[in-house]
Amino acid sequence: MRQKYCSSWWDIALRGGFTNLEVRLRKTYGDAIGKNVRKYLPGSVRTLTEAAGIIEIGTHHQKPVLIDYAPGKANAAKANSCGYVMGLNSVTDYWDTTEHRFNDPKREYSPEGAYWTKAWRRKPYRDYAIRVQGEALHCLNKNFVEGWDNASGYGLANGASIFSSSLEKERKSVQPKDIPIARGARCRAQILRTFPEKEDATILKAYILAASNAVNYIYIENQYFQLDDWVRMIKKVREQYCQAMMQAGAKPADIAPLHIFVVIPQPERGEMVPNTYDTINQLGQGRSVGAYDKLVQGRRKGDEKNSGGGIVKDSLKTAPANPRAELEALGIKTVVAMLMTYDAGNEAKDILIKKRDNHAQQAQADLEVKENTQANVHKGKADDVDVENYSDYNIVPRRYREIYIHSKLMFVDDVYTTLGSANLNARSMAGDSELNICTEEWAFTKTARKRVWGNLAGEDLNGGEGMRKDMELTLKSWQQRMDFNKGIKLANRPPVANSFIHPFEDPRGEPLVRLA
Repeated sequence: MRQKYCSSWWDIALRGGFTNLEVRLRKTYGDAIGKNVRKYLPGSVRTLTEAAGIIEIGTHHQKPVLIDYAPGKANAAKANSCGYVMGLNSVTDYWDTTEHRFNDPKREYSPEGAYWTKAWRRKPYRDYAIRVQGEALHCLNKNFVEGWDNASGYGLANGASIFSSSLEKERKSVQPKDIPIARGARCRAQILRTFPEKEDATILKAYILAASNAVNYIYIENQYFQLDDWVRMIKKVREQYCQAMMQAGAKPADIAPLHIFVVIPQPERGEMVPNTYDTINQLGQGRSVGAYDKLVQGRRKGDEKNSGGGIVKDSLKTAPANPRAELEALGIKTVVAMLMTYDAGNEAKDILIKKRDNHAQQAQADLEVKENTQANVHKGKADDVDVENYSDYNIVPRRYREIYIHSKLMFVDDVYTTLGSANLNARSMAGDSELNICTEEWAFTKTARKRVWGNLAGEDLNGGEGMRKDMELTLKSWQQRMDFNKGIKLANRPPVANSFIHPFEDPRGEPLVRLA
């Protein structure tokens, strides 16, 4: 019923059936996307499948909101304008709270749950939005009107044409200085974009510039952490820094370490495993993708039985022989986490489902089937299957459930924050249209970092004052808490300090194709 209503509403909206509502559809331009990718990330797209996916299936992935923007200079000062930059899609499926409850009754129903048991809700999601006021709204408006004036309608309804007026011209009189600054505002902000038609890759440039200047820590929370070029760049800059320090007379022990915190989900598709592996392997965490790493190491050793195919061969080309030794020499310390929430109310025992939350969980279940069949236990079924239930709904949810990270957030050294719609992959950095915001405001970043880390790892592991010793202790404590949570997860006991952090793990091997 809900799906039918939504489809009907959009059919009416696209045909201009609602008063004061106009919908326009932006096109993508494969030539512009291809040019942008070749200009800014040459060599990052390794296969024809990846290239075709980015160029031929480009998307407009931006998610800004602009409210009550003044149409002219005369009323700009009186307008109560504001905007939002975020990573959230405008669908209720993505709703959640910072509690990330196991089976929150306020989230949408999952279609995978049995109707005769306790309701099964959609999985927890994590994302961010930030409210924007003041002069930065001028940039949000510029991005909007450029897209609006070049967008088409649907059929004969709406859309830009030779007869339509230019919204950019209508709003041209409003300048940044005309927009009132909100009371208490203190942050300088910059709007960043990926916009192939304009050869714009300022999000990528900002990621490179911010990470290049990091001296204490980098925190990444991202849906798709799949750009190993970016990590290799960090290591190259760090190498130059260490060499310069040594030439100046410093000893290795005198060089303060760089701490890198990464929080990511299990890739939503198996075809994304190779790029995820390539990126975290640069940070010494390749072993967490066990089956794929085994193939990469097998190919390195010339083990024909465990060497994989062409995709693994591509991964080996950029994989360091000993990434952990390389990182130690550079003074880089890393953790890579995923997030999981616990069934505190023991609801899982009253729920039956027919499908697990993601492909990685299905891959884990397939391994359990193989192991249990060989051991002749649990009737050769996965551990989460009710062996006495012969219906399609025979899976009992496990008491730990992944929190799906849809976020696109980075903190650097308590002085730099960026968030928005851009993932850390080639598609977002050079192909799709994206929109982020960044600020170099120390007080804002420090406060945000403590709030985010306290929520994820526990208030005792929020990084404190953000000094070097704080970061060194925090990274070590994160790893300890992640490892401890992994152990108690096996016993179905609650996590430490209501924390969500667990070691990142993915059981999948080599897919048939590689996707960005």
